[in-house]
Amino acid sequence: MTSSMFSGPPATGVAPSNAELAALREEFPAFRIWREITGDRVRFVARSRRPGLNPHTVVTPDLGELRNALTPAWPDEGSRIAVPPAGPALARPTQGPPA
Repeated sequence: MTSSMFSGPPATGVAPSNAELAALREEFPAFRIWREITGDRVRFVARSRRPGLNPHTVVTPDLGELRNALTPAWPDEGSRIAVPPAGPALARPTQGPPA
């Protein structure tokens, strides 16, 4: 295997190590993260392990971009605003068309 098989876009020439991929997996345990090699292209895929977790899937050739996509927009857990989950919408019975 050549180092280009593990690099991002061909222009970068920098191969992410297995340790970098392992560190990303530790940093984001709610996601399954793996590397796909197709021909001479490499891409990294992250898929959420829980329903409703966003983003559901991220596909990119760049580990930095993957990390940014998985990093929440808020700086820390304490600054989140608690929003109750939306319940199911209840249908209202209809009386039929007005006469």
